[in-house]
Amino acid sequence: IELRDDGDIRLLTPVEGVEHEDNLIVRAARLLMKTAADSGRLPTGSGANISIDKRLPMGGGLGGGSSNAATVLVALNHL
Repeated sequence: IELRDDGDIRLLTPVEGVEHEDNLIVRAARLLMKTAADSGRLPTGSGANISIDKRLPMGGGLGGGSSNAATVLVALNHL
């Protein structure tokens, strides 16, 4: 994860079959960044470049997408 200063959240490694805007990682990151900016904890216009190395199969029932989104939230919160 790399921070950006243009307010954009970019998933640099798209997940096949999932639109960028529908990806849980992007949705979670946008919500966290907006909430942090609205509360004054983060400058307005902050964004992030996000890369993932997905190893769990899509639709495998292992919660890979949710786990990825949670990991991104923890990492962004730490930054």
